[in-house]
Amino acid sequence: MIEFTVLGMMGTFFLAQWSGPLWQKGLRGVELSGVVALMDETIQLYIPGRGSLVSDVWVDIAGAVIGAATAVLIYWLLHRHKQT
Repeated sequence: MIEFTVLGMMGTFFLAQWSGPLWQKGLRGVELSGVVALMDETIQLYIPGRGSLVSDVWVDIAGAVIGAATAVLIYWLLHRHKQT
């Protein structure tokens, strides 16, 4: 979960440089992390001794949501004076 929290933050900060609503950038960061989570679990299907669970994808996405929300909050706090 921590890995995807960091991934969600990084994706959101990366997308924050383009114009558009801040919440949308956070959502895109979560979407990117969700794709990585799905790919990770799919790869685990083909590794002997490993298994793949849908619940693992949801845990990873929950971590990405936490990371994206944290990144949006940090970005907003750092840039709120520019909006006035």
